[in-house]
Amino acid sequence: MSTAFLYIPAGLAYCVAVFLLARVNTNEIGAGPMQYPVMIVLLHLGLLPALYVSLRRGGGAASTACFRPFALLPALACMSLSALLGAWWDRGILWGDESAYRFQARIIAGGHLTSPAPQLPPSGARPAARETNFIHHIIRDSRWFTKYPLAWPALLAIGERIHARYIINPILGLVILWLIWKLSREMIGAGGEGEGALAVFMCAVSPYFFMFAASQMSHIACAAAIAAAALFFVRGVRGVSSGNLLAMQVFVGMACLLRPYTGFLAGLVFTVAALVLLRRSHYQLRRFVAGSAAAGACVVAWTGFQNYLFCGDVLLSPYALYRGTSELVEFRMSVATVLDNILHASRWDVQQSLVFAFPFVFVLAVCALLWERELRGLFVTFACLWAALVAGHLFQPEQAGSMFGGRYFFEAFPLICVMAAHGWGCCVKRFHVSVSRQKGIFALLLLVHAVQASLLTPPVLLAIRPFAQVGAFARNLEVRDAVVFLETGPCYTGTQSTPCFTGSRFNLNGPDWQSMPKLYLPDPGPARRDAIVQAQHRARWILVTYDPKTRTPGIAGCSSNLQDASGQCRP
Repeated sequence: MSTAFLYIPAGLAYCVAVFLLARVNTNEIGAGPMQYPVMIVLLHLGLLPALYVSLRRGGGAASTACFRPFALLPALACMSLSALLGAWWDRGILWGDESAYRFQARIIAGGHLTSPAPQLPPSGARPAARETNFIHHIIRDSRWFTKYPLAWPALLAIGERIHARYIINPILGLVILWLIWKLSREMIGAGGEGEGALAVFMCAVSPYFFMFAASQMSHIACAAAIAAAALFFVRGVRGVSSGNLLAMQVFVGMACLLRPYTGFLAGLVFTVAALVLLRRSHYQLRRFVAGSAAAGACVVAWTGFQNYLFCGDVLLSPYALYRGTSELVEFRMSVATVLDNILHASRWDVQQSLVFAFPFVFVLAVCALLWERELRGLFVTFACLWAALVAGHLFQPEQAGSMFGGRYFFEAFPLICVMAAHGWGCCVKRFHVSVSRQKGIFALLLLVHAVQASLLTPPVLLAIRPFAQVGAFARNLEVRDAVVFLETGPCYTGTQSTPCFTGSRFNLNGPDWQSMPKLYLPDPGPARRDAIVQAQHRARWILVTYDPKTRTPGIAGCSSNLQDASGQCRP
């Protein structure tokens, strides 16, 4: 076989290797300890050299125009897939954050900022307050709310009002794809349509992207704000209009309201880059500094106002209040924390991002950095954004808990796809790759990617299923004036990790829970159930659990007034 087609057997061999790796995986709801590193090594040391040899054969016109039709259909198809996945995902959760966002969204959709809180047991101690509450939720002064900023729950509340909250992120995903297409055209000009379409294609088909679009996390909304900021940043530093840098600051501020730390890091990168690129234009520089100061003041003022609304103190964050401290513990200036993240959490997240993104996206982004001269300042800014999000979260002691890519630095991924598309354009120009070979290479890469996604994405859905099952079972219980306790079940059967359920992560209540026949609470244990039920002025309780062996929800116990003569629960 000619070396021009060496990538074909290399790609097929890689698909077989991935399949075999998945078969020997010992972890049902995620990759085994060595699966991702082995896949990354095989991909970059096996398939990548074969692609490089094939590219060097040359013999074609240096153009990426053949990718122009690749934008609209993949974007619509993948976001439709996200909406379908989201409709099912909406029944359960993958992160406890999603449950907190939904609860706050239900409160906002009802026209309030907080909900009445469940009553504390007679002891009134802080541990008792925790045992009647869910993670990321706060009970203070008889009010019930969550620790997160209001911006994302307010957007999610729109979906609550139309009974379709699962479509918010897919719609924002389409906005992101349009923005990166627009960004490519803005940087490259009329000839950038092919690269813009390729950026949309690589981003849309990546499970790293469309799985986040199926979730109800705030990352997609924050990524949309940052992509919009990047577009106006490019226009602003090129002097297209004096208002573009102000628009950039507005969108960075929006990112701060959605995800404060991510927005801060993005604003830091864009601000430093703008100061460097505008250093010779004193008039624009002064306007930019003034605008940045005003935007920062607005964000700080809103944050203080939000703190006052929920905590009664402009300097006390709900994040700190949730922990029962006056200082944020989500950020820790500790060498031990940084080293632990480098060795474990951050390394795992980077590995996942490499595997769940379209093949060689990050390699092609590096190619754009190395080979592009005219746009290097812009690409360096985008690369620094990714690096800043990765490095900034090394100080985060909490793990992200993602199963399909690092969520703490997801917001920079669409911009990495823009760089990757231009990196491919640089390869095409450098090696004079023919249209037919370009199509053949991307057809093979899509096959490789489809094999990876089909083998690695289902465990994510398995992890959601216990929450969907328990949610449906608990809602369908025919019991009134009751507290439904949600038990946390085991996550292991023998030595194998299996889908499991955590009651404290899944709040099924609405803001009108007081008038509802059932109040859902995490299970505090047998010694405290009766006291908590009495504190809520309810007549009975029932304990719902999930069995990971049979993969079914069920009733594990109930109050005596729900038991028959034989002691069996009869709700």
